[in-house]
Amino acid sequence: MIFYMDANQMEKYFLPFEDDKDILESWYVLVSNRIKKRSDDGFDDNIASARSILFPNPQIAKNHKKMGKEYYESIDTHAKVFLASMVRASIVNKVNIFFLCTKNEAKLGFFPIIASYLEEEFGYPMYSYLEFTADICKLKDYDEMKVLGKVDKIIENAKEKASIAKGEGKKYYKKKSKREIKKIAKELDVYFPGMDKKEMIEAILDEKGGVNDF
Repeated sequence: MIFYMDANQMEKYFLPFEDDKDILESWYVLVSNRIKKRSDDGFDDNIASARSILFPNPQIAKNHKKMGKEYYESIDTHAKVFLASMVRASIVNKVNIFFLCTKNEAKLGFFPIIASYLEEEFGYPMYSYLEFTADICKLKDYDEMKVLGKVDKIIENAKEKASIAKGEGKKYYKKKSKREIKKIAKELDVYFPGMDKKEMIEAILDEKGGVNDF
């Protein structure tokens, strides 16, 4: 299942009452400018940062009248594949996934729009954790095979496009000098001493493209 909540709700209602095992085995998606992902806390493999593709940009956030439509379109453009992969993981891996932001960020109202997007585009429900646990909202039915068919098609198409783009990218970068490639690799923070040109090109392409995997 997929839920959303803010950090205040997590601290007050989620962490004190959920089993430690369930907390540790759940996945977390950070849609926040304030909550950061740390790589040295021993709790990193099940945390993903989606701020760059899901957090509303200032132009969208300040226009509350158009927030719903413009943010929905932004999701469809930038986060469709990522969300499809989250829906697939939730079903196939039988894992609970929690989208998280701060209390103030939640006031922007983007989580309900994400929930609408998941239901309208994939036929998969997303719940407010607080409303679900308070029994305010009821469990929604969905066709698992139909949902998987939709998200699998989106993911496969994205992988195919990424593969084609990677092939074109290789041709582009092979024409550049090793010095130019090294400079690009350093700018992307993927360079390590001793890398040859082929290794640097692969690292650059991996950093620039591909399907969003958790």
